[in-house]
Amino acid sequence: MKSRKSGDGHSAKDVPINPQRVPTMRDVADRCGLSVGTVSRGLNGNATVAQDIRRRVEVAIDALGYVPNRIAQSMRKRATNAVGCLVTDIRLTIAANLVSGAESRLREAGYDLFLASTHNDPVKEEGIWRFFRERQLDAIISVSTDDQNAERAGLLQSLRMPVVLWERDGGENFDSVLTDHYSGCLEACSYLLDLGHERIALVGGRSTVWAGREMERGYRAAMAQAGRDVDSALLFSADTFTHAACSELLREENGVTAIIGVLDVIVLICKVARAAGRVIPKSLSLISIGDSDTLNMNAPAISAIRYDAERHGRTAAEFVLDRLGDSPPGNARRLILPIELIVRQSCGQPVTASEAI
Repeated sequence: MKSRKSGDGHSAKDVPINPQRVPTMRDVADRCGLSVGTVSRGLNGNATVAQDIRRRVEVAIDALGYVPNRIAQSMRKRATNAVGCLVTDIRLTIAANLVSGAESRLREAGYDLFLASTHNDPVKEEGIWRFFRERQLDAIISVSTDDQNAERAGLLQSLRMPVVLWERDGGENFDSVLTDHYSGCLEACSYLLDLGHERIALVGGRSTVWAGREMERGYRAAMAQAGRDVDSALLFSADTFTHAACSELLREENGVTAIIGVLDVIVLICKVARAAGRVIPKSLSLISIGDSDTLNMNAPAISAIRYDAERHGRTAAEFVLDRLGDSPPGNARRLILPIELIVRQSCGQPVTASEAI
């Protein structure tokens, strides 16, 4: 076998490639005629390794198909440069935007993001938290199926790693990045009441989490300010708001003339309304909690409570990076991001369905 002298005194060899065996760092070192220590320093970006040596290592890695053992490296460094991210359902528009913002900021800082969905299953949620911890990820950005449950909070604390909650109230235990859903639903409901609507439905979040509680609190506050009683039959959770439930709600005898609903139920409401002969905004006014380009392109364009979900995600990532920094902050932080009501063509003065035909 031919060999040649390398810059650090070792002989470079034409190491044969065996497709049946996983190449090692020793194979890389032998192929480019370097010591294992030099190769390791090159892979870890050590400034003492010359540029031409780095290049030789890269060429050898490409030729052999060598993949560094990141798990072993993380055990030595006690860091994986990876953050776990847990959402309710990645198919939801807001969740996708949150993740996009978080991933963008974490990549800028040299971290990878690992994503999972809970689908509102507490058992699955707990399993994913433990999985992230077992894989020694550096931190977690997460939802929770119940942010007022002491046992769940205790489980998160037992992970002994930085945890940032989004759209969930972390109290004094965890950093949390929130949206001002109270003000959003207060303003939206007040606007509809001013137009003359009386039977206004809310399709919001679950009562076990911050977002859902704040949506309902804002809705109730608007009704109270207008001197109206709240009909609990008009309050729904989006995750249980089925086609059948929507059809029942829009029956003319129920008298509902307006709905405030989270972004991902708007399509369902529009579809059922069309089938029921309800014309937007003539016989049904609609406001989305959350905005998207699709709402603006709809005919008619849908009014929305707008908030910047990508900013929300980036802020959660910033909180994580602060916790992973050399001087992490002390007490849990709680940031509530603002909203804006965008009035488009989907709201009008109430009339009955028969009058609108």
